Amino acid sequence: VGALGRGLLGEERGDRLVGGDAGLGGSEGGVGPGLQLAVFSATSLGVEASGQVSLFGDRLTLDANTTYQAFRNTSDEGVFALFEGDRIPNRPFFFANAAASYQAGSPIRRGDAVSLFAGTRYVQSFFRTWESVGIQEFKIEVPTQTTVNLGATYESATQGLRWALTGEVQNVTDATVFDFFGVQRPGRAVYLKLTTQL
Repeated sequence: VGALGRGLLGEERGDRLVGGDAGLGGSEGGVGPGLQLAVFSATSLGVEASGQVSLFGDRLTLDANTTYQAFRNTSDEGVFALFEGDRIPNRPFFFANAAASYQAGSPIRRGDAVSLFAGTRYVQSFFRTWESVGIQEFKIEVPTQTTVNLGATYESATQGLRWALTGEVQNVTDATVFDFFGVQRPGRAVYLKLTTQL
């Protein structure tokens, strides 16, 4: 069983907020952290694709998706006209995800189930300020990020009570990662979750 999807993200025009260090002034056109201004006009175009396939009687599932988007400043008047044609700063434009999961019977006890899952996320580097301002090799950017998550779930039933124990390690490689606005996120983290159902 397999599935494939793709789409063209529609064009969008109108005011778009520019935040963080992405306005006017400063060494790279920054207005200072926390200040948000709106460009007069912006255009948004993009493409996204996704796919999923199930193998071995649906025990193994693989899926992936990717997105490319271009948010461009189209202001031809006002202070942001200086950056006409630039990408809206501090916003990722290419990212992708992939995941795999495998379900099987438990080798410990008949009727129990084991699920293994893994996932990865990729985000291409992007500038925090207007791309046409400053010398490129010295520009502030959010670096390319790749993260990997691994986990497993064990499901069972005891005297009519169904329960599931899930363990997960996020950011296995302890990579340095940021959110979409350049704020650093936590590194490697371990989670353990127990759920029950009567």
